[in-house]
Amino acid sequence: MGLPHGHLVYAATRQDGPSRSGPTEHVVRRVGITVTAHALDLDRPPAELLTAVSHLADRITSAPEPDVAEADVPPGATRE
Repeated sequence: MGLPHGHLVYAATRQDGPSRSGPTEHVVRRVGITVTAHALDLDRPPAELLTAVSHLADRITSAPEPDVAEADVPPGATRE
């Protein structure tokens, strides 16, 4: 697909550990793709969960793509 950035949304519960204050970013080795991981707390009441999903969708669709310099691309990988 040639995309430099993607999002991963996954289900979490309080049993999974302490709640993160926000999304975390990970760079995929050898290709330099950045993935932003977002956890949804399924222990929330349904109305709160729907609100969280709506806010997450707004944040993902309105966020600018990260500025990734060629220096951030591992050796042997290319950014198109």
